[in-house]
Amino acid sequence: MDLDALIEERFAVLDRVPVGTCVLDPDYIVRHWNRRFESWTGIPRADIQGKRITEFVPSLDDPKYTDRLKIIFAGGPPAMFSSLLHKHVIPAPLKDGTMRIQDTTVSPIPTPEGEGFWALLVAEDVTDLSRRVQDYREMRDRAVGVVRERERAEGLLTRSEKQFRGLFESATVFIHLLDTEGRIQQSNPAAIQGTGYTREELLGRHITDTLSPQCREAFMTQLPFLLKGETRRREMEVLCRDGKAITVDCAASPIRGDDEEVSSIVVIQRNITAQKRAEEELHRAIELARAANEAKSEFLANMSHEIRTPMNAIIGMTDLVLGTDLDPTQREYLNMALSAGESLLRVINDILDFSKIEAGKLELDPIEFNIRQPFKDTLNVLLVKAQAKGIRLSAQIPDDVPEELIGDPGRLRQILTNLIGNAIKFTEEGSVDVEVSVLKQAAGRLELQIAVKDTGIGIPPEVQKSVFEAFAQADGSTTRRFGGTGLGLTISGKLVEMMGGRIWVESQPGQGSTFYFTCKFQTPGHALSAPEVLWDCEGARILIVDGDARRRATTCEWVANWDMEPIGVGTRPTAMIALEEALRVERPFGAVLVSHPMAGLDGFLLAEQVKEHPQLTDTTVVLLTAAGNPGDARRARDLGISAYLTKAHEEAILIRGLLQSLAAGPNPRRLITRHTLREGHGHHRILLLSDSKAERARTHRLLDCFGYAVKALEADPRALDTVGDQEQHDLIILDIRSRCPGGAAAVRALGERGLRLGRPVRILALVSASRLEEGQLLIEPDVDEFHERPSRSRDLLTLVDQAITPSDQSKTA
Repeated sequence: MDLDALIEERFAVLDRVPVGTCVLDPDYIVRHWNRRFESWTGIPRADIQGKRITEFVPSLDDPKYTDRLKIIFAGGPPAMFSSLLHKHVIPAPLKDGTMRIQDTTVSPIPTPEGEGFWALLVAEDVTDLSRRVQDYREMRDRAVGVVRERERAEGLLTRSEKQFRGLFESATVFIHLLDTEGRIQQSNPAAIQGTGYTREELLGRHITDTLSPQCREAFMTQLPFLLKGETRRREMEVLCRDGKAITVDCAASPIRGDDEEVSSIVVIQRNITAQKRAEEELHRAIELARAANEAKSEFLANMSHEIRTPMNAIIGMTDLVLGTDLDPTQREYLNMALSAGESLLRVINDILDFSKIEAGKLELDPIEFNIRQPFKDTLNVLLVKAQAKGIRLSAQIPDDVPEELIGDPGRLRQILTNLIGNAIKFTEEGSVDVEVSVLKQAAGRLELQIAVKDTGIGIPPEVQKSVFEAFAQADGSTTRRFGGTGLGLTISGKLVEMMGGRIWVESQPGQGSTFYFTCKFQTPGHALSAPEVLWDCEGARILIVDGDARRRATTCEWVANWDMEPIGVGTRPTAMIALEEALRVERPFGAVLVSHPMAGLDGFLLAEQVKEHPQLTDTTVVLLTAAGNPGDARRARDLGISAYLTKAHEEAILIRGLLQSLAAGPNPRRLITRHTLREGHGHHRILLLSDSKAERARTHRLLDCFGYAVKALEADPRALDTVGDQEQHDLIILDIRSRCPGGAAAVRALGERGLRLGRPVRILALVSASRLEEGQLLIEPDVDEFHERPSRSRDLLTLVDQAITPSDQSKTA
């Protein structure tokens, strides 16, 4: 249901109340104008709803009203007393131009969406009553001024009494005249008829006898102030003769005698029972709407989780199968399935984030991170799409942007992915550029401005604001042509707001768009140390907990390849038994790898049980998952988990995370994640040339995960044309699996390029065992190191580290 329909449904009850009601939002826009106001003012609902109230009631621009309304829009408090609360007599013009006086009550009401407050104005035409009261007071003042002139005073007094009596008898509100003790001296017909008492029953009775018990003490506390000449106003509850209670707006004012002393008190009570009932019905309706909205959000969240759990399993198992020997057709089909699964998971995550936004439960997970890494990760993921369309993709981060910040890199990547992904989607040719600049930096805080510029189709000015609304697209054909749920920008806007920033767009149709957003970070009080890796892990006992037998066996094999001792179990009870038995025989496990989710078990629950065990508190726990969920990192850190690794069913990620966890110990200063794994050797640049596409991708992932900056190309001289002269590398790896002539030509081309540029680079050649003899003849003479390609990842990383070390030493010599 859209907002207008929701407003019409929720406020329809106000059309049945006998007083004028109007609902305003914080921009003074009229959201509801009831039928009583239409008939009273002559202003039709269609003419005023959706417009500023001040166009029709200019007096509301007066600060004494606007200041009160600001308090109301902030949430209260409700009106209680006349001079201190939000009740005013406001002059308002009718449609024919005449002025009327309305007695207006202003109260805060929650918005239909449940975020913030609107103002409910309840008004009653008191023009005639106000004029008569004013006339009476003027006459009384004149009578007091000429009291010494008996003849004129008698005439004025007689006329004043008649007018007062006429007002007193004809008023529709309850009027009681009290003595200074609070006893009723006179009551007008409206009070007699409204309460059911006779005139005789009221005369001489104390006013508190007509009030509910809870209001009697309140009136008595105000009596001393009335006797001092002050006016008081508040809501009271009047008890009628038949026991029924009615709510009144009660105003009490003192009347002074000839000696200027208070001689009596006038109490005016306006029946607002219908108004209060309308407000209560409105509040109930809003509460029901809020409950329905929360139920919808909870349903979306539950359904998203129910769908995401099997999707994570599908993605994880597909990723695992891709790591096995496959023919090209099988690999193509599985990559298509993996891509489709990840796309569906992104849609599910968007729905879950949107439901959390509506429920107000979306949270950030701040950690220490390298600010450049989220940009690198996002561009690496989207580069393939950009290249497929022939679009240039770049990011400019100036040197004055600090390396280390504290914030939520996952949510920053989500914003960047949405904005850059949209830019690529709506750009047919040209470029997409990301620019970062520092807005403010002081006292451990930093504010950045990030701009995503494209040369795409642009956005018309009239729809630029709506693109940040949920499910919105620039026009109806956008979804059909480009796809998408329309939630990305809504979620990004909320995330930017949570990061203390704002988001906006500048665009012209046909000239591209620039999306800007700002966000605030903290700067750590210390430099982030480079992640340490425990290379000497021989003999370390590792408990692997995974409900999938095949995946468990694969993980055990990877761990064993690094000379560690893996023990695999499939359930939580057996895991706890294994841990306790290891303590008993005094051979504790160095770490526990927990796969999450496992069949019938939440990996977090097992980690929590391990950490709560009095003898296992210092156990290093590494949580492995195919795809992370928002908030998981915060939960892992709170439980004392050392590492939380997404897509961890790749050997490089799993082993790197395990080695860092072993080095950091059971209580690391910061959570190890897939993101932090890349912060180790980022200053080492490697050019990888391989004649096997699959092996080139696997080696690239391995080196990238262990912190090296890698550029991977085919082992062919023509591929080297894509390497610019300004690019510098610390090591070139030539990985040859098939016949060697192409590799030999690449080696010669590399040698000539190094000589031409005056920058010779070390070359590490790796050749399969079947081509070893051929490689020794054709390649070995032209390279710095020549080796048979290691079968274990650990041995490959050792060769790379040793090959780079001489390069480092020569730079520092």
